[in-house]
Amino acid sequence: MSKKSQQTAKKRVDSAETSTAATPERFAGETTPLLQSGLIATTSLFFARWWVPVESAAAGDTALLVLPWMLLLALAGWLVSTGRFPKTFLKFDLADLGLGLIALGALVGCGSVWSMGGQLRAAFNMTWEWLGIIVAVFLLRRFWGATRSSAPVAVLLGIGLTLSAQGIYQHSVQLPSQRAVVLPMVEEYQETYAQLQSTELSPAARERLLSAQQSQERLLFQNGIPSEPRSLQMFVERLNSSEPFAQFALTNTLAGVLLICLLLQLSLGIRLFRSTTASSRGAQVFLAVAVVATFYCLVLTKSRTAWVAGLMGIVLLALQRPRNQNARRHILQAGAVAVLLLVLGVGGGLLTGALDLEVITEANKSLSYRVEYWTASLAMLQDHWATGVGPGNFRQNYLAYKLPYSSEEILDPHNLWLDAWAGNGLLGLLGLAIVVFFMLRRAWNQFLSPAVAESDFKQSVDQSVKPAVIATALSGLWAMLFVSPEIAPLIEVVALLAFLGTIAAAGFGKLLNQSRPAAYAMTVAALAAIIHLHGAGGFAMPGIISAVLLLGLGPRVFDEKSDEFSQPSKSWAAPAAMGLAILLLIGGTSLVVRPELASWTATARLANANSSRAAQIALNDWAEADSVNPAPWMQLGQMYASMAKETPGSDRDAYAQAAVTALKKAAPLDPANHHVYQAIAAVYAEQATAGKADAWTEAVRNQQLAVDRYPGSAELQADLSAYLASAGRTNDAAKVATKALEIHELNEKAGHVDRLLDGETVDALKKRTNGTETPNTSQSGT
Repeated sequence: MSKKSQQTAKKRVDSAETSTAATPERFAGETTPLLQSGLIATTSLFFARWWVPVESAAAGDTALLVLPWMLLLALAGWLVSTGRFPKTFLKFDLADLGLGLIALGALVGCGSVWSMGGQLRAAFNMTWEWLGIIVAVFLLRRFWGATRSSAPVAVLLGIGLTLSAQGIYQHSVQLPSQRAVVLPMVEEYQETYAQLQSTELSPAARERLLSAQQSQERLLFQNGIPSEPRSLQMFVERLNSSEPFAQFALTNTLAGVLLICLLLQLSLGIRLFRSTTASSRGAQVFLAVAVVATFYCLVLTKSRTAWVAGLMGIVLLALQRPRNQNARRHILQAGAVAVLLLVLGVGGGLLTGALDLEVITEANKSLSYRVEYWTASLAMLQDHWATGVGPGNFRQNYLAYKLPYSSEEILDPHNLWLDAWAGNGLLGLLGLAIVVFFMLRRAWNQFLSPAVAESDFKQSVDQSVKPAVIATALSGLWAMLFVSPEIAPLIEVVALLAFLGTIAAAGFGKLLNQSRPAAYAMTVAALAAIIHLHGAGGFAMPGIISAVLLLGLGPRVFDEKSDEFSQPSKSWAAPAAMGLAILLLIGGTSLVVRPELASWTATARLANANSSRAAQIALNDWAEADSVNPAPWMQLGQMYASMAKETPGSDRDAYAQAAVTALKKAAPLDPANHHVYQAIAAVYAEQATAGKADAWTEAVRNQQLAVDRYPGSAELQADLSAYLASAGRTNDAAKVATKALEIHELNEKAGHVDRLLDGETVDALKKRTNGTETPNTSQSGT
């Protein structure tokens, strides 16, 4: 590159990220207590998400965490309008355009779900979550740039180190001990549940089992264990695995957080370990411990995408043009050591048993699974190319396109771009492209100009440490106050972790006054996380994506000579911010917060219900308070169906009809969900078994609707074949049985043991295809 082009790039970066050591900025002398308070408030709220399973945002578990952001946006607009904040506070740049398009895409996608049908409760919840993330990044970037504080980085690293320690503890102590205690509890509940499915129980035996089941469900709830069969199965699978997940629900979320922290720690250490002064030895030891803990926990996650992204991040750090050859030597040494550590970490993990050989040998299989996910997701998006399927609506729509031999019923496409397209449509995809372009341009300019790539947010110890300590402590408090009661068993853990995180943040706050990570390293960490998200997910993982946006876009520095993409502030900016915040507050409270509070109340009432009547009242109240949520109607239908099995005589039909009525109310609220129609078909099958005329016809019709929504399920195909056979449609039953066996054989060949049919069902299907089954003896396929 020519010398002139390098000078042009350096000039652009100098204007966009001017150092405090140079001419004072408009905010340089105005780091007022008000701005410091804003920094602490936004930083603490931003990282509160890291203390709870943020992947449950679609379920509304983090809905209350969004409310304070809207209040802060309204307050910021008011402070700008009254002159307490400079009008440059609301000046927009290209990054804000990308963020705005992502938010607009979520709103349009939610509107599409509303108008065309879909799971509106999940769409409302995820749209609300995304609006909160966008406002959070928008505000924190400005407070970060206004105060020039390193507190957000200290909080990020402090919480990251705490989660690393928790992950190591989970792997070594917690998960093995939990397996010993929890698995017998779960097995006892599953045995009771299986016994209740029998039709040969006496009323007294059934009543005794129901009482035992209710007690077991309360015990599971008290221990934070789901009782719904599929969720319980996923919980057991996670418990049986050795991968840590810290406070998150997914290991890949933890891996993304650790990846970001590790790269920032390595950048910090590049200069710190060149210091030989006695005052820095403690800092060197502290950072060395942090790097080892973060690195070791990252290895334990077995996240190959995070490992690859980490190596690429290290390469990007090493390639940055240093100030002199001596610095280049140190950077290359750091990169070589990091690569060596990865090799030693994986090798040591294999030798000690912390890792298994499959983490290496099955890498190709993992990639092939992702290709299957992407292939089916692209087929789905061809039918929903403009607005996607809507926020929170991926899974139920994906199953209609899922390849028959594919393994998982995934919650997201395991790819950042496909996830953005599916949830936020073309607008979200365009917004993401603009944001990534901004990050790449920022990294390139920093790469060309090492002198301005160093972080310029260095303050005194008091200014760096105190905000970090307060913000970390408050983040734990917000997490305990603003999350779902279903996470209540985690509150004591959150309190302990927040205490430890506060200590770690204080350590990093002091360390950041001795050595600073390059601003280039922050951008690289964000880009490395994006590489990780290409194979791990993205928009369904708000814990990672929010940190990626914050670090990749960087602090918003207020200067009249901002980068060329900035636009001058408008007189309407402050009133618009206040109006938008108030509008979002009203809409979010009405459509999300109030229904979620009703849901939390109903869940608590159900856990303490001592009779079926009390449960009915709680579910009906829930359905009335949240008219777009299929969950209360689904649970009510399942409860009536269970009561129909338990009740002899004429009351059985009344309960069965009540079950069908409730389930049919759930169906239009989640039209792509096969579980609703599968449950309706099962009720009609029970009635047909009891001798009700034409019930098999309804069972077949509803089971066919379930199969249409998930044609790749061998279980659904097998049940449909059984219902057809019982209805006397032997030819159709044989055709569907053949399809069920084909899917079963594909799963068997691919090694998907969790998708295989049991031997009795396979034998029945084979007899049906051969025409050797005794007519009208089959009642169920499973």
